[in-house]
Amino acid sequence: MKEWDKTFQDRKFPAWFKKCLWARDEKLHPDREIPQWEAATDLCHGRLWDHHGSVRRDGFRAVITQPYENHDAEAQQWAEELGCVLAVAKKAGIWHDWTWYYEFHPKPPKRRPRPPVLLLPDVMERFPTLTYFGFGPLNGLGALWTPEQFQQQRDELKAATAQIDDARSWIKQNCAKQSTINESIGSYNLKHKIENDLDGYISNGACIAAFVMEGYRVHHAFDWGPNCAFNVSFPKPPPLCRRPQFKTFLKTKQHQNDAIGNFARDWLEDRRYKKPSGSNLAKLIAYLESVRARSEYITAAEATWNKWREIPSNP
Repeated sequence: MKEWDKTFQDRKFPAWFKKCLWARDEKLHPDREIPQWEAATDLCHGRLWDHHGSVRRDGFRAVITQPYENHDAEAQQWAEELGCVLAVAKKAGIWHDWTWYYEFHPKPPKRRPRPPVLLLPDVMERFPTLTYFGFGPLNGLGALWTPEQFQQQRDELKAATAQIDDARSWIKQNCAKQSTINESIGSYNLKHKIENDLDGYISNGACIAAFVMEGYRVHHAFDWGPNCAFNVSFPKPPPLCRRPQFKTFLKTKQHQNDAIGNFARDWLEDRRYKKPSGSNLAKLIAYLESVRARSEYITAAEATWNKWREIPSNP
């Protein structure tokens, strides 16, 4: 069997299969107390499990068994009771031509269905009071719109596709979803943030529609008027690279086989004098001249200092 597959392990079950065996036995015998020392192989009864073991497959270990007789129906029943997949069932097993070969795989994990792609008509159907101004039917002065005014606001939102596309691009770059509704900032404030960054007008309704189309949840209270809140957060930008101290930078360069590496080794090994920190190039050059350093050594020092200064630092 090892010649057939070097990953074969005789009479050993992987962890996922053991869990299936224990769950099956508990379901079939709910009143039976199973001792903790009982091996999982003892729960496999019947001739089906003659010459069993496990082999490595793509990302998991599969369980194989090679009985002497045809056990197709029994193998399929075991797979259904265990909640796994009977992937292979064939005659002429690997171990002997007179055996049958069965191979059990774990069921693939259930993938969460992707949220449906929402278009603007879907958003307007889900929120029948959403308009270009925001949530109706009150206007900005607290008065009710007439049916004609309300329909006009709905039509203006349908035509604001360019605003919605711009807002969605901004949301993808600057926002992230969180589990709770962020009531500290509403749609009206968000619309102004988008306008400031894009230098263009975005209506409140276009802002709301853009967040909904990007998969954000909406919370709208009656006393909020046309505005609402979302489960939105604003991730902090990654910190800028911090420039290390000059001595620390030299330690990273001392193994280089060039002029910078030579200068770094000599500078770190020279402990005869009190040297400057290296943050000031003029003081560094003045020190090297005071100890009568060679011109090529001073040139290497300047190149090393310039290389160190190329590293950006936090403002």
